[in-house]
Amino acid sequence: MGRITEYPNSRKLNIALSTFKYKLKNFLLYIGISLAACASVQANPMVNKNFVKFSEGQQHWWYTGAFSSIAHVVSSQYGDKESDCVWRWYFDHPEKRKKQLMESFKAYPEHAPTTVIIALLKRDCGVFQ
Repeated sequence: MGRITEYPNSRKLNIALSTFKYKLKNFLLYIGISLAACASVQANPMVNKNFVKFSEGQQHWWYTGAFSSIAHVVSSQYGDKESDCVWRWYFDHPEKRKKQLMESFKAYPEHAPTTVIIALLKRDCGVFQ
């Protein structure tokens, strides 16, 4: 069997798990940075006035990816409470949040969608302070 069965309470296992968590946190942070970098080098910059032109299906999958990624990054940098807040903020009331986000996107057409999302999450969940 694996190492976990052989050493369920050992220091080696604890070190291995903490190393794994550290590497996972860094990996998720790099993914977030990579997504941000990809968006910034597009020929048509991802700004709200372009986002509102996406189809409903495209917007849905963008929201799903964005909020999943942000929740993972928040989890690695803050904790479960903040991560749960980010996750619940959108996924508990997606239609309400989509409407709120679209109103904000139309109010700030030259900003990036992630800028609006981060501002709202900062206000409502206390992240990115």
